[in-house]
Parts: sequence; C-alpha cells; structure tokens
Amino acid sequence: VLFATDHGMAMNSHGQSGKHNAYEHTTRVQIFASGAGVPKGSSDALVYLYDIYPTLCGLTGLPIPGDVEGKNLAGVIHGKQTKVRDHLFTAYMDDQRTIRDDQWKLFHRMRENRVALYDLKNDPHELNDLAKRPEHAKRIAELKAALAKARIEYGDTDEAVARLMSSRSG
Repeated sequence: VLFATDHGMAMNSHGQSGKHNAYEHTTRVQIFASGAGVPKGSSDALVYLYDIYPTLCGLTGLPIPGDVEGKNLAGVIHGKQTKVRDHLFTAYMDDQRTIRDDQWKLFHRMRENRVALYDLKNDPHELNDLAKRPEHAKRIAELKAALAKARIEYGDTDEAVARLMSSRSG
C-alpha cells in the first residue's frame, strides 16, 4: 500500500490563505509505504508526487516505462539509498520559483527579481530570510544556478510561463 497526501494549505502563514504559494507549508507532501517486504522506518528524501508510479513499479518488479519522469523510491524505502535527487524545484504561476536541498531553500519572486534564503533545518517555517547576509552569497549563487538548471530541465521557460498565464486569463 502506498499512501500520499495532498500538498498543504496556508492558513494565514506568510500572509497567505490557500494553496497559491511556494512555501513549505503549502508545497510539502508525505508518502507512506506499507506491505510485505517494506521495512519500518522513515526518510527525509526529497520526493515529488510523480515518483509514486515508478516507485510502485520498482516495489512490484514491473518495468518502469522510459518516458516516466519520476524516480523510483524503492531504494530509499529499503534503506539502500538516502536520496534520489539533490534538489526539489517548485513553481507557482508566473512569480514564485523555489529550489531546495536537504537544508537550504532559495525562494525567487520573479516579478520583483527578489530572492529569499531559508535554512529549513533551523527555520522550518521560513520566517528568517538570510539572503542579505554576506556569508550566504556563495550559497545563493549555487542555488540560483541550480534553479536555472531546474527551470530548463522542467521546461519552465519564460515563453512557456507566458503561454500558461495567457491561457489562464482568456
């Protein structure tokens, strides 16, 4: 059995209400696996909901079709891997883009060309923006590069975003 939650919802967190933002309280999902051969345990591996299909294939021994985008989490579930990816990319509408790793999250507001940096280990509620601290300049540059790479990988080009936004308004 594999169970997955819907992503969260802001309840006045960060001045938001609803599901229209890219903060952790809104974007996080949980996936639970149980069954014969599935050991007890937990993981903080970075996952997407589209990892479910290849994971079910991996757990049942079925071949994973080549055009499936997700990752097989069976190795994580069985304790043979600690992770299947280094970063998670999140996009909301034409303004919010984030990239995060096990500890750090870069939140980019595209319209304002403004970034925020959060230490998710020590500030899981994303309350303390560290972007203006000079000691984080290198980390911000690295995360900006990872964000640019993820946008290309996921087809999140300015043109694709413009088409999406145009289709939503008319």
